[in-house]
Amino acid sequence: MSSNEKGKNIVNAFKVVYETYENIQKLMSYLKSQAEERKEYVCCSDKFLRWRSDSESSGWLYGSITNVFQNAQDDELENTWRDGPLYVYELNFDSYDEAMVNIVRFDYEGIDKWSSNSLSPGDHWIFWWPLYDPNNNIMDYEEDGNEYHGTILSETMSKRYRGLKRIEGFSVPLVDITAENAYDTFFGGFGRLEKSK
Repeated sequence: MSSNEKGKNIVNAFKVVYETYENIQKLMSYLKSQAEERKEYVCCSDKFLRWRSDSESSGWLYGSITNVFQNAQDDELENTWRDGPLYVYELNFDSYDEAMVNIVRFDYEGIDKWSSNSLSPGDHWIFWWPLYDPNNNIMDYEEDGNEYHGTILSETMSKRYRGLKRIEGFSVPLVDITAENAYDTFFGGFGRLEKSK
């Protein structure tokens, strides 16, 4: 392959990434607007959560994008959080054989004592580490096909992750998401997880 062909391949690969990010942005905007319009869930952050690093090349592109919601029907606490779990969707482009969406419920103890009233983009790690737990020292996991749940292993880990006690979720291939099923997949998925509390 000539250097000219290699150069074109690099440009074409980046075009695919940019187009993918553009479609992801449209999906996230649609979901956020639907949540606001339907008033079933409230978004917990103005911006999506992601890991980023200038010193590690794997942090130059977003391989995991997270958004966090709470049920609008849960009682609002004095610190502006709600008295209930966090519902998270994560779009993952590099931890599986294919791009996946994780729909997850995070159960906490002590959310009423949280000092910050929102999440920042850099809070991505609070959700990624318990979800993937690469060293198996955060959660005790059970998996059944595309469904999974985990219980925190120790009080030390619970404190590190803001009082996290349990997660429950499932994954769906990103390519299975369409304009017709997006709301039901994401927010219907939150509802399904809510019923299993």
